[in-house]
Amino acid sequence: MKAILATLLAAASFSSFAQQLTVDWTWKKDHLCKPDSPELAVGNIPDGTRKLEVNMRDLDYQNFDHGGGTVDYTGGPGKTTIVAGTLKQYVGPCPGSAFHGFGHDYVIYVTALGADGAKLASGNNKKTFSSTTAK
Repeated sequence: MKAILATLLAAASFSSFAQQLTVDWTWKKDHLCKPDSPELAVGNIPDGTRKLEVNMRDLDYQNFDHGGGTVDYTGGPGKTTIVAGTLKQYVGPCPGSAFHGFGHDYVIYVTALGADGAKLASGNNKKTFSSTTAK
């Protein structure tokens, strides 16, 4: 009986936040040390989403908060593009001069929020920014 209850509880908690957003972007050389966020493609957005919360982290220098922002979302389920430069609390990738060649790994996290602020889904993607490989 305990095993059945544990399984049901695990399934219930997983299904309430199971939807995974897709997140994608392309680094450009212009993003180096600039406050302009890249264009973000976000997919698998669930019905009921009213805001998308975005945050970027540098995996190689975790004490630095690259920020992000929150944007209103009025579309239905599916996908959207967050226009470049939209995120006002964003700080672009800026690895120290010793790291420009091989870069740093950055993760952009996106969370879909309902009208009541409840988390409906989340997703992230990791990409390396290097001034020698960015387009």
